[in-house]
Amino acid sequence: MSTPDKHDIDEREWAAQERAMRAPRHTAPSDEMEASYRWVARAAASQPLSGPPADFAASMAAAIVGTESRFERLLSRCLFLVFLLVAGVVTLVALKLAGDAMSASGDLRWMVAGAGCIAVTWGYKQLRELAFLSRASAPQH
Repeated sequence: MSTPDKHDIDEREWAAQERAMRAPRHTAPSDEMEASYRWVARAAASQPLSGPPADFAASMAAAIVGTESRFERLLSRCLFLVFLLVAGVVTLVALKLAGDAMSASGDLRWMVAGAGCIAVTWGYKQLRELAFLSRASAPQH
């Protein structure tokens, strides 16, 4: 069983596209449709023939990594330590409030303590990654 062609080709439009591709630049288009396709033909003909250099991505990455100064690294570490300190204070306040609210039940305390352990583990992992990244981006002597 054959299926009908779903892409009906307009012969007039096809001919205008072909004329636009083959027409010299100095001749006038024969109709408005050909004139509009000449813009497309010029754009297709003016594409750059070469791509970016082979080491483009590596050179851009090196340029970006090399722009971070010692001050920015120090500032990033200080801000991260402030974040950890604030997170610790918020956790302690939350534990105190949760302990006051559920003094009869110890279950909530254990859940909050478990969440605190997870948060401390995550923070330690982030510190290790930050230290690794700072060592990796430091200039080699």
